[in-house]
Order: sequence, then C-alpha cells, then structure tokens
Amino acid sequence: MLKDNIAPNVESNYSVLLKNNSRKHGHLGCELLDYYYEALEIKIKRTGYYSFISNADFQPSTYLYEHYFNPHNILENLLFVHEYYCTKQRFHMTAYLHYNITYILIVTSAIDIKNAQGRVSVIINGPDKINMKLIGNY
Repeated sequence: MLKDNIAPNVESNYSVLLKNNSRKHGHLGCELLDYYYEALEIKIKRTGYYSFISNADFQPSTYLYEHYFNPHNILENLLFVHEYYCTKQRFHMTAYLHYNITYILIVTSAIDIKNAQGRVSVIINGPDKINMKLIGNY
C-alpha cells in the first residue's frame, strides 16, 4: 500500500525516427539547420516530477519547452536542455511538470553529429501516465 504522500511511478513510452525527411533546426549557438528533429507534445494528468530517459541509435540531445516550440527562436519557452556530453546513446533529465500545461519535447542528435538518422525511444516515469503524440510542422 502506498503512503498518501508518495506517488506511484508510472512509465510511458514513445519512439521517434529521425530520417532524411524530418524537419531540421539549429542547436543553441549554431545557426546552421543541420540537425534533424522530431517534436513530441506532452500532456500530463498529474503535477509532479517526471524523469525522461532514452535509448538511441546515436548520441541524442533533447530540449523541453513549455506551451510551444519556435524553431526560429529556440530559446523561447525553453525549460530544459540536455546536450550530449559523455552519455553515449542516452539522455536523462528530470523536470517538475504541471497539469494542464502543454510541453514540447524536441528529440534531435548531438551537436557534433550533423544530419544523424535513426530511432530514439523515450521513456518517461512519473506519478501518472502521460499522453504523448508526434506533432507536425510549425
């Protein structure tokens, strides 16, 4: 039995494929549009801490945005960045997310890997199941 102040840990999974017809963007401090990306819309049912973990065919980077993602100004609404450093084919980040707010998770390759293609699986653990969906062009 769970204590009242301890939330259950629920896992949600999603997979994206970066390919030659994926959209492109530039990383922080890089104006060249040399990085494929996919955008996942995230809606949660319960406020709390959510842990994001991935497995990928290459070194991934992720950006977490609140409300929307502006590919022409990647600093706008930016909450969290996980750039590849020494994590091989994984990223891990934890964020406190609020109910009734839309979040956008941008999944892309590390800054030193231009035009990378392959699969990235995203696993999110938190106090409740979340809704994730791939979203189209901006």
